Amino acid sequence: MPALEGICKRFSGFGLSALIREQAVALEVLVEIGGPEAATAVERIITRDMVQGPGLVLAVAAAARTGVTLPAAVTMRLLRHDEPDVRADACRSARLDPDVVAILLDLQDDLHPSVRIAAACALGRFGKVDALEALSEALASAPNHEVIDALADIADDDAVVLLGRVAQDRPDLAEAVLSALDECGSALSAKVSDRVRRLSRATTAMIGPHDIVVEIDEIPYIGRCELKGETVVVTSEFGSKALEVGELPPDVVAKRLLAALVREAEGHV
Repeated sequence: MPALEGICKRFSGFGLSALIREQAVALEVLVEIGGPEAATAVERIITRDMVQGPGLVLAVAAAARTGVTLPAAVTMRLLRHDEPDVRADACRSARLDPDVVAILLDLQDDLHPSVRIAAACALGRFGKVDALEALSEALASAPNHEVIDALADIADDDAVVLLGRVAQDRPDLAEAVLSALDECGSALSAKVSDRVRRLSRATTAMIGPHDIVVEIDEIPYIGRCELKGETVVVTSEFGSKALEVGELPPDVVAKRLLAALVREAEGHV
């Protein structure tokens, strides 16, 4: 770790207009190593101005990736940097400080979407409800772990409902959503969390199209069902039907839809 930091220090004052390859490799290796010691090395590289120009872009990105929390004075300087990637990653390494928060609030009007979202995420992590609207919009349009985590402490009822929808539409984000819902601690978030968990268990067997069977008057009828987002789609020789899952498990909804298709086709009451 000291050797990697030493490489960056050796080239201090260079790289204002061109990336120093040795510094770039050293920073990447520190990120790969990870852990508290690597994070501390990255912090010193930034706070002691060992990197310049393109190298600073990589260093601030490394700080965000290793979980560095930079001093307020350094963060404020980086939040005002001309390069949008630096501003965005500086948001991710910001610590709670009144002056930092003031700049983050201003950055919600930044010309670059990546900076606006990163600033909103930082404010959300600090418990600032000023970021709620921006985070809710980001969750609806482009959900990711960072946005979900930032909503955990400031989500209102509308955001909680939206989190539940994201968990169902994006199984890869379900665990992050459940963690955020648990942190919310409201009655509604507990209800939505419970529903997400129940649906997650129930939909395990619903991955991909598959056959289902219902019996009507002791006669078996076969259909094909598939879960698309929150909607169950059933097809059979009698036609097709679709319905949102609602409070029932998807397999129950699928069988009810198939039964309805059969009854409509054969005149059952």
